[in-house]
Amino acid sequence: MSDATKNYSSIVQEEQLSDNDLTEIPPAVVEALHLDEVDPDNDTFKQQEENLLTFRYFLLSFLFVVPGAFIETMNSFRTTSAPYGILFVQFLAYPLGHYLSKTLPNKEINAFNLFKFNLNPGPWSVKESVLVTLTAASGATGNMGTSGISLAKVFYDIDIPPLVAIAFMYGIVWTGYSFGAIARNFVLYDPKFVWPKALMQTSLFKLQSSNDRDSNVNNEETTTEHSHDNNMQMRIFTIGLIAMFLWQFLPEFIFPFLSSLAVICWIAPYNHNLNFIGSGLGGLGFMNFSLDWKLPTF
Repeated sequence: MSDATKNYSSIVQEEQLSDNDLTEIPPAVVEALHLDEVDPDNDTFKQQEENLLTFRYFLLSFLFVVPGAFIETMNSFRTTSAPYGILFVQFLAYPLGHYLSKTLPNKEINAFNLFKFNLNPGPWSVKESVLVTLTAASGATGNMGTSGISLAKVFYDIDIPPLVAIAFMYGIVWTGYSFGAIARNFVLYDPKFVWPKALMQTSLFKLQSSNDRDSNVNNEETTTEHSHDNNMQMRIFTIGLIAMFLWQFLPEFIFPFLSSLAVICWIAPYNHNLNFIGSGLGGLGFMNFSLDWKLPTF
Protein backbone atom coordinates (compact mmCIF):
# COMPACT_ATOMS: atom_id res chain seq x y z
CA MET A 1 0.00 0.00 0.00
CA SER A 2 1.42 3.37 -1.00
CA ASP A 3 1.92 6.31 1.37
CA ALA A 4 -0.86 8.25 -0.39
CA THR A 5 -3.29 5.38 0.19
CA LYS A 6 -2.30 5.15 3.86
CA ASN A 7 -2.82 8.88 4.32
CA TYR A 8 -6.21 8.66 2.63
CA SER A 9 -7.20 5.76 4.91
CA SER A 10 -6.25 7.72 8.02
CA ILE A 11 -8.26 10.72 6.82
CA VAL A 12 -11.30 8.52 6.14
CA GLN A 13 -11.08 6.97 9.61
CA GLU A 14 -10.88 10.41 11.21
CA GLU A 15 -13.91 11.64 9.25
CA GLN A 16 -16.28 8.83 10.20
CA LEU A 17 -19.72 10.27 10.88
CA SER A 18 -20.82 10.01 14.52
CA ASP A 19 -24.02 10.87 16.34
CA ASN A 20 -22.35 13.91 17.89
CA ASP A 21 -21.55 15.21 14.41
CA LEU A 22 -25.18 14.80 13.34
CA THR A 23 -26.40 16.93 16.23
CA GLU A 24 -24.41 19.90 14.88
CA ILE A 25 -25.69 19.56 11.30
CA PRO A 26 -28.98 21.31 10.46
CA PRO A 27 -31.94 18.89 10.22
CA ALA A 28 -32.64 19.96 6.63
CA VAL A 29 -29.19 18.78 5.57
CA VAL A 30 -29.48 15.48 7.43
CA GLU A 31 -32.87 14.83 5.86
CA ALA A 32 -31.84 15.82 2.33
CA LEU A 33 -28.66 13.70 2.30
CA HIS A 34 -29.99 10.86 4.52
CA LEU A 35 -26.95 11.21 6.77
CA ASP A 36 -28.70 9.36 9.57
CA GLU A 37 -28.88 6.29 7.31
CA VAL A 38 -25.22 6.26 6.26
CA ASP A 39 -23.44 2.97 6.87
CA PRO A 40 -19.71 3.77 7.20
CA ASP A 41 -18.77 0.21 6.20
CA ASN A 42 -20.93 0.24 3.04
CA ASP A 43 -20.65 3.83 1.91
CA THR A 44 -19.50 4.24 -1.68
CA PHE A 45 -17.52 7.39 -0.90
CA LYS A 46 -15.59 5.63 1.88
CA GLN A 47 -14.64 2.55 -0.16
CA GLN A 48 -11.07 2.29 -1.37
CA GLU A 49 -10.22 2.39 -5.04
CA GLU A 50 -6.77 2.02 -6.51
CA ASN A 51 -6.78 4.75 -9.12
CA LEU A 52 -9.28 7.50 -9.85
CA LEU A 53 -7.07 9.59 -12.15
CA THR A 54 -8.08 7.53 -15.16
CA PHE A 55 -7.95 8.26 -18.87
CA ARG A 56 -11.73 8.71 -18.77
CA TYR A 57 -11.39 11.40 -16.11
CA PHE A 58 -8.84 13.38 -18.13
CA LEU A 59 -10.87 13.00 -21.33
CA LEU A 60 -14.12 14.26 -19.79
CA SER A 61 -12.32 17.03 -17.92
CA PHE A 62 -10.80 18.24 -21.18
CA LEU A 63 -14.18 18.10 -22.94
CA PHE A 64 -15.86 20.15 -20.21
CA VAL A 65 -13.11 22.56 -19.13
CA VAL A 66 -11.96 23.91 -22.50
CA PRO A 67 -15.44 24.90 -23.82
CA GLY A 68 -16.45 26.16 -20.39
CA ALA A 69 -13.42 28.44 -20.06
CA PHE A 70 -13.98 29.78 -23.58
CA ILE A 71 -17.70 30.41 -23.00
CA GLU A 72 -17.17 32.11 -19.64
CA THR A 73 -14.42 34.34 -21.05
CA MET A 74 -16.60 35.26 -24.03
CA ASN A 75 -19.54 35.97 -21.72
CA SER A 76 -17.44 38.43 -19.72
CA PHE A 77 -17.37 40.71 -22.76
CA ARG A 78 -21.11 40.47 -23.45
CA THR A 79 -23.87 42.60 -22.01
CA THR A 80 -26.10 39.53 -21.78
CA SER A 81 -24.74 36.05 -21.41
CA ALA A 82 -25.75 32.45 -20.80
CA PRO A 83 -23.73 31.01 -17.89
CA TYR A 84 -21.90 27.70 -18.14
CA GLY A 85 -23.41 25.83 -15.22
CA ILE A 86 -21.36 23.30 -13.26
CA LEU A 87 -24.57 21.41 -12.48
CA PHE A 88 -24.79 20.77 -16.22
CA VAL A 89 -21.31 19.20 -16.10
CA GLN A 90 -22.17 17.13 -13.05
CA PHE A 91 -25.36 15.85 -14.67
CA LEU A 92 -23.65 14.80 -17.93
CA ALA A 93 -20.40 13.44 -16.48
CA TYR A 94 -22.15 10.47 -14.89
CA PRO A 95 -23.87 8.98 -18.00
CA LEU A 96 -20.91 9.86 -20.24
CA GLY A 97 -18.56 8.09 -17.84
CA HIS A 98 -20.71 4.97 -17.89
CA TYR A 99 -20.82 5.15 -21.67
CA LEU A 100 -17.01 5.32 -21.85
CA SER A 101 -16.66 2.42 -19.43
CA LYS A 102 -18.80 0.28 -21.75
CA THR A 103 -17.27 1.33 -25.07
CA LEU A 104 -13.56 1.93 -24.42
CA PRO A 105 -11.31 -1.14 -24.80
CA ASN A 106 -9.58 -2.61 -21.78
CA LYS A 107 -6.15 -1.88 -23.21
CA GLU A 108 -2.93 -0.74 -21.60
CA ILE A 109 -1.10 2.11 -23.31
CA ASN A 110 2.63 2.71 -23.00
CA ALA A 111 3.21 6.44 -23.50
CA PHE A 112 6.75 6.94 -24.86
CA ASN A 113 8.08 4.37 -22.36
CA LEU A 114 7.56 6.95 -19.61
CA PHE A 115 4.33 5.79 -17.99
CA LYS A 116 1.55 3.31 -18.60
CA PHE A 117 -2.19 3.70 -18.25
CA ASN A 118 -5.29 1.68 -19.03
CA LEU A 119 -7.97 3.13 -21.30
CA ASN A 120 -10.74 1.41 -19.35
CA PRO A 121 -9.56 0.12 -15.95
CA GLY A 122 -13.02 -0.90 -14.77
CA PRO A 123 -16.58 0.26 -14.07
CA TRP A 124 -17.22 3.97 -13.82
CA SER A 125 -17.16 5.30 -10.28
CA VAL A 126 -19.17 8.18 -8.91
CA LYS A 127 -15.88 9.41 -7.44
CA GLU A 128 -14.69 10.03 -10.98
CA SER A 129 -17.83 12.12 -11.51
CA VAL A 130 -16.90 14.13 -8.42
CA LEU A 131 -13.38 14.70 -9.76
CA VAL A 132 -14.67 15.79 -13.18
CA THR A 133 -17.12 18.19 -11.53
CA LEU A 134 -14.44 19.66 -9.25
CA THR A 135 -12.07 20.07 -12.20
CA ALA A 136 -14.75 21.84 -14.24
CA ALA A 137 -15.69 24.06 -11.30
CA SER A 138 -12.05 25.13 -11.01
CA GLY A 139 -11.07 25.31 -14.69
CA ALA A 140 -14.23 25.94 -16.71
CA THR A 141 -14.42 29.55 -15.57
CA GLY A 142 -13.20 32.92 -16.69
CA ASN A 143 -10.25 34.72 -15.17
CA MET A 144 -10.61 38.10 -13.51
CA GLY A 145 -7.23 39.09 -14.88
CA THR A 146 -8.59 39.29 -18.43
CA SER A 147 -10.58 42.40 -17.47
CA GLY A 148 -7.50 44.41 -16.50
CA ILE A 149 -5.55 43.23 -19.55
CA SER A 150 -8.43 44.10 -21.89
CA LEU A 151 -9.00 47.51 -20.31
CA ALA A 152 -5.31 48.34 -20.64
CA LYS A 153 -5.49 47.67 -24.37
CA VAL A 154 -8.85 49.27 -25.12
CA PHE A 155 -8.57 52.49 -23.09
CA TYR A 156 -4.81 53.04 -22.78
CA ASP A 157 -3.46 51.22 -25.86
CA ILE A 158 -1.00 49.25 -23.72
CA ASP A 159 0.12 45.89 -25.09
CA ILE A 160 0.97 43.58 -22.21
CA PRO A 161 3.46 40.81 -23.15
CA PRO A 162 1.90 37.31 -23.18
CA LEU A 163 4.17 35.92 -20.45
CA VAL A 164 3.40 38.85 -18.17
CA ALA A 165 -0.35 38.48 -18.84
CA ILE A 166 -0.24 34.74 -18.06
CA ALA A 167 1.73 35.36 -14.85
CA PHE A 168 -0.74 38.08 -13.86
CA MET A 169 -3.74 35.78 -14.40
CA TYR A 170 -2.07 32.97 -12.45
CA GLY A 171 -1.41 35.43 -9.64
CA ILE A 172 -5.10 36.33 -9.56
CA VAL A 173 -6.06 32.65 -9.29
CA TRP A 174 -3.52 31.83 -6.58
CA THR A 175 -4.51 34.87 -4.55
CA GLY A 176 -8.17 33.83 -4.70
CA TYR A 177 -7.44 30.25 -3.65
CA SER A 178 -5.19 31.50 -0.86
CA PHE A 179 -7.97 33.63 0.63
CA GLY A 180 -10.35 30.71 0.14
CA ALA A 181 -8.03 28.42 2.10
CA ILE A 182 -7.80 30.98 4.91
CA ALA A 183 -11.58 31.44 5.10
CA ARG A 184 -12.57 27.77 4.80
CA ASN A 185 -12.36 27.23 8.57
CA PHE A 186 -15.01 29.91 9.03
CA VAL A 187 -17.33 29.45 6.03
CA LEU A 188 -16.85 25.80 5.04
CA TYR A 189 -16.06 23.60 8.01
CA ASP A 190 -18.73 25.01 10.29
CA PRO A 191 -21.63 22.52 9.94
CA LYS A 192 -24.21 25.14 10.85
CA PHE A 193 -23.70 26.95 7.56
CA VAL A 194 -25.94 25.60 4.80
CA TRP A 195 -24.90 26.15 1.19
CA PRO A 196 -27.97 25.39 -0.98
CA LYS A 197 -26.02 24.85 -4.21
CA ALA A 198 -23.53 22.51 -2.55
CA LEU A 199 -26.41 20.68 -0.88
CA MET A 200 -28.09 20.18 -4.25
CA GLN A 201 -24.89 18.89 -5.85
CA THR A 202 -24.16 16.57 -2.94
CA SER A 203 -27.70 15.20 -3.13
CA LEU A 204 -27.22 14.42 -6.82
CA PHE A 205 -23.90 12.69 -6.11
CA LYS A 206 -25.57 10.61 -3.42
CA LEU A 207 -28.30 9.65 -5.86
CA GLN A 208 -25.76 8.61 -8.50
CA SER A 209 -23.87 6.65 -5.88
CA SER A 210 -27.08 4.91 -4.85
CA ASN A 211 -27.73 3.95 -8.46
CA ASP A 212 -24.31 2.31 -8.71
CA ARG A 213 -24.80 0.51 -5.41
CA ASP A 214 -28.27 -0.76 -6.31
CA SER A 215 -27.00 -2.17 -9.59
CA ASN A 216 -24.76 -4.52 -7.58
CA VAL A 217 -27.39 -5.63 -5.05
CA ASN A 218 -28.55 -9.22 -5.35
CA ASN A 219 -31.89 -8.72 -3.60
CA GLU A 220 -34.32 -8.11 -6.46
CA GLU A 221 -37.12 -6.63 -4.31
CA THR A 222 -34.79 -4.16 -2.63
CA THR A 223 -33.22 -3.30 -5.95
CA THR A 224 -36.59 -2.72 -7.58
CA GLU A 225 -37.80 -0.47 -4.77
CA HIS A 226 -34.63 1.61 -4.66
CA SER A 227 -34.43 1.76 -8.46
CA HIS A 228 -37.95 3.16 -8.63
CA ASP A 229 -37.12 5.88 -6.10
CA ASN A 230 -33.83 6.70 -7.79
CA ASN A 231 -35.43 6.84 -11.23
CA MET A 232 -38.08 9.21 -9.89
CA GLN A 233 -35.44 11.50 -8.38
CA MET A 234 -33.34 11.42 -11.56
CA ARG A 235 -36.45 12.29 -13.57
CA ILE A 236 -37.06 15.28 -11.30
CA PHE A 237 -33.43 16.39 -11.69
CA THR A 238 -33.69 16.05 -15.47
CA ILE A 239 -36.92 18.03 -15.73
CA GLY A 240 -35.53 20.73 -13.44
CA LEU A 241 -32.28 20.96 -15.40
CA ILE A 242 -34.09 21.31 -18.75
CA ALA A 243 -36.48 23.90 -17.30
CA MET A 244 -33.62 25.96 -15.82
CA PHE A 245 -31.71 25.78 -19.10
CA LEU A 246 -34.66 27.04 -21.14
CA TRP A 247 -35.59 29.68 -18.57
CA GLN A 248 -32.08 31.15 -18.48
CA PHE A 249 -30.71 30.50 -21.97
CA LEU A 250 -33.63 31.76 -24.05
CA PRO A 251 -34.07 35.25 -22.55
CA GLU A 252 -30.37 35.84 -21.86
CA PHE A 253 -28.73 34.63 -25.05
CA ILE A 254 -31.24 33.98 -27.82
CA PHE A 255 -33.84 36.64 -27.01
CA PRO A 256 -32.27 39.31 -24.73
CA PHE A 257 -35.17 41.61 -25.60
CA LEU A 258 -37.06 39.93 -22.75
CA SER A 259 -34.46 41.10 -20.23
CA SER A 260 -35.05 44.80 -20.84
CA LEU A 261 -38.28 46.44 -22.01
CA ALA A 262 -37.13 50.08 -22.17
CA VAL A 263 -40.23 52.19 -22.69
CA ILE A 264 -38.35 55.52 -22.83
CA CYS A 265 -36.01 54.18 -25.50
CA TRP A 266 -39.02 53.18 -27.61
CA ILE A 267 -40.45 56.69 -27.34
CA ALA A 268 -37.21 58.43 -28.38
CA PRO A 269 -34.90 55.85 -29.98
CA TYR A 270 -32.45 58.46 -31.34
CA ASN A 271 -32.13 60.60 -28.20
CA HIS A 272 -28.88 59.55 -26.51
CA ASN A 273 -29.69 61.19 -23.19
CA LEU A 274 -33.07 59.49 -22.90
CA ASN A 275 -31.56 56.20 -24.04
CA PHE A 276 -29.03 56.37 -21.22
CA ILE A 277 -31.78 57.13 -18.69
CA GLY A 278 -34.16 54.42 -19.88
CA SER A 279 -31.89 51.58 -20.99
CA GLY A 280 -31.79 48.62 -18.63
CA LEU A 281 -28.72 47.03 -20.23
CA GLY A 282 -26.39 50.01 -20.55
CA GLY A 283 -28.09 52.85 -18.69
CA LEU A 284 -29.99 53.83 -15.56
CA GLY A 285 -33.01 51.64 -16.30
CA PHE A 286 -35.67 54.24 -15.46
CA MET A 287 -39.16 52.93 -16.35
CA ASN A 288 -37.50 49.74 -17.58
CA PHE A 289 -39.44 46.50 -17.29
CA SER A 290 -38.10 42.97 -17.48
CA LEU A 291 -39.59 39.54 -18.08
CA ASP A 292 -36.40 37.89 -16.85
CA TRP A 293 -36.70 36.68 -13.26
CA LYS A 294 -32.96 37.09 -12.54
CA LEU A 295 -32.84 40.87 -12.92
CA PRO A 296 -35.16 41.70 -9.97
CA THR A 297 -33.05 39.47 -7.71
CA PHE A 298 -30.05 41.75 -8.23
